Amino acid sequence: MESPEIISSFMKVLEVPPSISDEEKKERLIQLKTLVLHHGIPDYTIKDSETPLRQIVWKCLLRTGNGDIQKYLSLVKRGKSSLHDKIKRDTDRTFKSNRVFEEKVPEDKLIRLLNAYVHYKEENDLPGASYVQGMNVVAAPLLFVLPEHDAFFAFVRIVTKHCPTYFMKNLEGVHAGAALVDIILETVDPELFEYLSKHKLIGEIWAFSRLMTFCASQPPLDEALKLWDFFFAFGEHLTVPAVVAQAIIVKKELLESAVPVQILSEQKTVEARQTIRITREIFRKLDQRQQSALALHMIDSDTMEKLLPSSLKKP
Repeated sequence: MESPEIISSFMKVLEVPPSISDEEKKERLIQLKTLVLHHGIPDYTIKDSETPLRQIVWKCLLRTGNGDIQKYLSLVKRGKSSLHDKIKRDTDRTFKSNRVFEEKVPEDKLIRLLNAYVHYKEENDLPGASYVQGMNVVAAPLLFVLPEHDAFFAFVRIVTKHCPTYFMKNLEGVHAGAALVDIILETVDPELFEYLSKHKLIGEIWAFSRLMTFCASQPPLDEALKLWDFFFAFGEHLTVPAVVAQAIIVKKELLESAVPVQILSEQKTVEARQTIRITREIFRKLDQRQQSALALHMIDSDTMEKLLPSSLKKP
């Protein structure tokens, strides 16, 4: 249970007066990010509106505001997209072992949002794929936290603005992120990197699904949401060192195992606050070139291309 003082601090920062300068907005955003970093987002519902605090904070951090519900409804009315069958195959298995998620987010909601995105992308001629595997798991936590139309516009922003290379047809950005996992692990923990390499466990093998879903593919969902609080505040690119952090946390078990892939494949989301602390430590150990590649690989195709293994580079 969070203290009333922390909740009060969040509410104060989020209460934006009618007249506020751009500088004041920037300062409030910095204050909000600082609160998220040091306290996480309290599990608190605002009594007057019955709105979860995380819902308001995510919309502020993603800068989506209140989504245009009529625009979303017009997309939904178009019905099944050309990729409906592919979407249905993925949504059918999204968080199926999580009863709380299934009660709050019926599969129909997830299907609707993803079909609407296909229509939206085609209508606006946006770059990237209309639908790729992994989008279902990215959309799911958004629907768990946000109203459906707000989740849609948050999804659009993440896919098209924050991490466009991760949603290209062949998931090139995720492959680049996997290469960064190896670079970062070798930098901050050469011993673990060498041991995993000896077992042919490169990032491409053990980290790919974690990167593709910003760690949401690992249960429990409530810890993944806390990681997303951090990612939305400071950048989804921090998923990469967060994945490295999760491996370092179980380093002892990995080094003692003859089959380390089993530990990594069965690992649940490590307690978020510990992961975030180690992620920040890892980031500080990277040189400027590595930090730049990390920050840019999700949004800049040239940076992404340089990180790709030769087999995935364009001819």
